[in-house]
Amino acid sequence: MSSVQPVDAADSWWPKLWVTVSLGLLVPPLAYVYLHRLAYAAAALACALFVLLASFHQPWVLWLYPALVALHAGVLVSQLREPLKARWFTSRVGLLVAVYVCVSIVAGIRLFVVEPFSVVSASMVPSLEVGDVVLVRKWGETDIERGSIYTFRFNDSDVVYVKRLIGIPGDTVTMRGNHVVLNGEWITRRAGARGAPDLWERLGSRRYPVLDQFNIKTVFARHFELGPDDYFFLGDNRSNSTDSRLKGAVPSENIIGEVASVIPSPW
Repeated sequence: MSSVQPVDAADSWWPKLWVTVSLGLLVPPLAYVYLHRLAYAAAALACALFVLLASFHQPWVLWLYPALVALHAGVLVSQLREPLKARWFTSRVGLLVAVYVCVSIVAGIRLFVVEPFSVVSASMVPSLEVGDVVLVRKWGETDIERGSIYTFRFNDSDVVYVKRLIGIPGDTVTMRGNHVVLNGEWITRRAGARGAPDLWERLGSRRYPVLDQFNIKTVFARHFELGPDDYFFLGDNRSNSTDSRLKGAVPSENIIGEVASVIPSPW
């Protein structure tokens, strides 16, 4: 004779479909945590990192990803044949704590570690193209180095700019056309294999390409003397860049971080 062991309501429960779908849409990995599918949750978390980066190039990916997770998690709920064992993280309080932790981790990463930005102008061509995504490092900075690329804000705007650092506090910067004289010395500029506008500059240990449509250095000079907290930025596209030549120097508090890597635009 077969017997059926009654389910202990205190230790077992049936996942709710609406909770599963809601978690899938709002915080996709937690939908699988709710269903005790931790391997799926880890995979969803790994996929989320790629989705966040891909969404800069293809915004629809950011909507498709949670929709697919919610659909898949909902199917898993419909296929359950027995209740799940109660766990602390599947209770209401546990889920709220999990959501809070996930949001805090994402916010903390963006605020203190690394933050992505999309390049929306041609001011850094040929180094950065429109549509590229730059990952900005916000930790581990000991020195701000000339020749590196940074993101920052000018004092008169909340817009985030990405440019190359040319001058640091105490420097003098003189612009002769689109050529730079730093502390009385010309920044070394050489033509590439194809000649102008295929040009390369060298600043310290950095060698980088610049685009100069006119390539003139004998026109009138503009002179800048940098104060104790002034940083001078230029776009590599010297003929088409809104930078410190027009908007002035940038204080250190307005510098967001150094560009650590670039994800090229697929177009």
